[in-house]
Amino acid sequence: MASNFIRKFIFIIIFLNFFSGFIFCQKNFSPKQTSKTEKILNTKKDKIDILEDRIEQATETISNQNSLISSFGTIYTILTIIFTVIGLIVPIVTYFFGIKPSREQIKNLELNFNERLDLYLKETKQKEINFAIENITKGSLEQKQSSIAYLSIIQHEKLTDDQYFKLFKILSNNKIDITQAYTLAYVLIGKKNEYATEYCYDILKNKMEFMEFIAVKYFSIIGLKDSIPHFIKYLSEISDKNSALIRIISYMKQITLEATDDFLNSDITNVFVLEDRKSISSNLLDFTFQSQPEKERFKKTKFYAT
Repeated sequence: MASNFIRKFIFIIIFLNFFSGFIFCQKNFSPKQTSKTEKILNTKKDKIDILEDRIEQATETISNQNSLISSFGTIYTILTIIFTVIGLIVPIVTYFFGIKPSREQIKNLELNFNERLDLYLKETKQKEINFAIENITKGSLEQKQSSIAYLSIIQHEKLTDDQYFKLFKILSNNKIDITQAYTLAYVLIGKKNEYATEYCYDILKNKMEFMEFIAVKYFSIIGLKDSIPHFIKYLSEISDKNSALIRIISYMKQITLEATDDFLNSDITNVFVLEDRKSISSNLLDFTFQSQPEKERFKKTKFYAT
């Protein structure tokens, strides 16, 4: 648009110059001069035509250059957009296909390592326990003592059924001294299992007074309901049932007051006559239930008598 304006402006100037010259010639020059003037004008016209051609060529050149520059600008814009998109995509692709999989692999490796380590430690522990149990039955006196000491350390570990069974058999055979038996019994009742239940029933059945605490502790923890008949039979047949009951209540109170309440509210009461209950109640209030809340709690039980 600017080039067209320039062309028109130049053309008007040239035209006015030509027109003014022509009028001047018509008024002031003779025919001979007029002919000479026409030649001059024709020469100027040719120059004007040449100038117009050059102007047109220059305009076309400028237009082409503008188009080329505009094309370069478009290409630059497109390239900028492409590089920007690539700059955004590359980190995302790197994360999802490089960093994230690597993190997951590391995490899986850690999990697998931890699982393998736990498995190894458990297997090692089981081998040690099996070796200790075997030494108790077949080892030397020194090996037997060290094995029992080791088992006492891990008494709260959950053993396998086979290991519990082996401990039950060792205790049932009565081939170890009382101290060692007491330690193994503690290991046996560390977790609820059928062999511990059976052994504690045997304690009451065989009136093993030195193992009373083992039976009381185990049944107080797993629940007294099924063991009450066994305690009734035990107290009914033992020589000094009053002292036995006081011991049992004293043991039970150390473990849980809830179990103590359940025991004193059970049919154990029927084993004792009223006078014995009064005597036992007085003893318990004086020596077993020390605090006032404990005393008040005991007085609300079925067994209490005054």
